[in-house]
Amino acid sequence: MAVTTRRDSGGVEIFRLTFIALTLFIASIYPVSAQNLSTASIDGLVTDQSGGALPGVTVTASSPALQVGQVSTVTDVGFATPIAYDT
Repeated sequence: MAVTTRRDSGGVEIFRLTFIALTLFIASIYPVSAQNLSTASIDGLVTDQSGGALPGVTVTASSPALQVGQVSTVTDVGFATPIAYDT
């Protein structure tokens, strides 16, 4: 008469199912958090063709999604102050 032994795989099965469920839960969090972006900003350096700063120049950001164009004035070193807007 052959004797067979049976391994208790219940603990391994529970661990495997828990690991899969936890992995799926964590993976589902990241795409949702990326969609919560509701504001953005634009900034940059404004120069002429020779690379010189253009102080006092007005920069306007516009798009069909914006109700009114957002305006920024270039500083004396050529940096356009950040334009913040709701997306």
